[in-house]
Amino acid sequence: MDWYRSEVRPRLNAPLVFEGVKWSRRRGRNWRARCPIHGGKNPESLSVDTESLAWNCQSCGAGGGPPDWLHDRRHGPNAAPPSPAELKDLFDELGRMAGVERGGRRDLPPLTPIAPYIAPEPTYPPDRHLREMWRAGARPSMAAAAVLEGWGVDAASVDREIRVLPPGYIGPSWARCRGKLWGRDAFEILFPLRDATMHARSFVARCLDPESAPMGGGGRLKSTVPAGHTTKGLVLANAAARSAIGGRSMWSTCIVREGERDWLFDAQHGQPVIGVRAGGWSDALSEALPLGWTLEVATDRDRAGDRYAEEIAESLRRARREDIVWERTYREEAYDVSIADRPMSEMDAGMEAAPV
Repeated sequence: MDWYRSEVRPRLNAPLVFEGVKWSRRRGRNWRARCPIHGGKNPESLSVDTESLAWNCQSCGAGGGPPDWLHDRRHGPNAAPPSPAELKDLFDELGRMAGVERGGRRDLPPLTPIAPYIAPEPTYPPDRHLREMWRAGARPSMAAAAVLEGWGVDAASVDREIRVLPPGYIGPSWARCRGKLWGRDAFEILFPLRDATMHARSFVARCLDPESAPMGGGGRLKSTVPAGHTTKGLVLANAAARSAIGGRSMWSTCIVREGERDWLFDAQHGQPVIGVRAGGWSDALSEALPLGWTLEVATDRDRAGDRYAEEIAESLRRARREDIVWERTYREEAYDVSIADRPMSEMDAGMEAAPV
C-alpha cells in the first residue's frame, strides 16, 4: 500500500485509469460520462474528479478510487470487496499503468499533473437552460408588482415579457453575475434578449438587492448579463415587435428605447418596442425590419443616447435600408422609485410558479 501511495498514485491520471471511457462533458476537474460498469443510458451518471481520481455513479451507486474502478469494471457494481490477493493484483495493474514495478522503477513518467480540460463557454447559454430559467421564474404580476410600479409600469400589461427569480434559486453554471448566482440574494427581474430572428438567445437581469447589485450613475441599480456572455447583436423586443418583424402585423412604426426600464415603460402600451443596450443593435436586425417602417429612436439626452442613435443610423446605412424612415426623439423616461427601504416581504407575497 505504501508503494502504491508513494510511487504509483502520483503518476496516475484520469486518461490512464479511465481509459476507453467516452466523456460526454468535461468541465474543470469534473468529467462526466455514461457509466460502463452497469451499462446505463444516462450520459452523465458517472462523475470523475480528475485531481483526486475519485469517482461515483449516481445510477448504480458504485464509486471509490482507482482500485475500486478496476475491480468494479471486472465484477460489476454489486460485487464483493476484493480479497487481499486481489487487491495486490489491482495495485500491480495500476503500477503497470504508471510504468512502475515493485522493488524498482522503469520508464517513470514525470510527476506533473494532467492539465484539466476546460470546456469553452458558448457565446449564448444553451436553449434548454434558457427555458428552465424562464419557467422557474414567477410572473411579475404576483412577485414584483411594487418594483414595476416604481418604474411606472403596470405589471399586468407586461407579465408575459419578463420573469422574476425567487430568492434561493440556483441557476445553471453560466448564470453568474458579479460573483453570485442570480436569484440567490434577492428577487431579480429577468429579460430575454433576442437575435434578429426574434429567438431568445440570452438574458439580462436587474438585481433588486441594493447592497449586492452593481450601481450605475445617479445611484441606480444596473442591469447585468451572465458572466462570459455577450449581448452583441441581441435586443429586447415585446410581442408586438416580434410579430411585426416576423411579418404578422400591420404596425408601421416601431419605438427604439435605451435600456430595460425605458423599454418596458413603452412596451406596456402594446405598440412595437425594441430595447437596445450598448452594441446590441446589429446589421442583421436592420436587414430584418419590415419594408417602409418608421423607427422612432427615443433615448436619453446624453452622450450615451447620442451613441445609441448613431449606431442604429450607421447600421441602417450599411444595410442599405433607404426605405426605413427614422427620427430621433426624447420620450418620457421611466422613473425609478428607490427600493432600498422597501421590505422584501412586499415582493415575496403571493409568488406563484410561471406556467410551462
